[in-house]
Amino acid sequence: MSGADLTRTNLSGANLQSVHLRQIDFTDVDLSNAILSYALMHDANLSRTNLTEANLGKADLRGSNLTEVDLSTADVSRAKIDDSVFCKTLTPWGEDNSSC
Repeated sequence: MSGADLTRTNLSGANLQSVHLRQIDFTDVDLSNAILSYALMHDANLSRTNLTEANLGKADLRGSNLTEVDLSTADVSRAKIDDSVFCKTLTPWGEDNSSC
């Protein structure tokens, strides 16, 4: 699915465990309660994506845009988030504006 445009799609509760989702445009997508553990999502655009209660454990989000995303209730344990864009991003450790 590399490079696909999934903007404004409802994927709430979807099981996308271990799926390759590199360079996907997830802008305004509902991924609440989705299982994304071990998913390869680097360089994805996740701006304004609903990730409430999503399981991102061990997901690869390196280089992804996480602008205006609420990760405060998502499982991000051992997720790779190096070089991701954090701007108005709510995380389990507080609001992160390090990339604004």
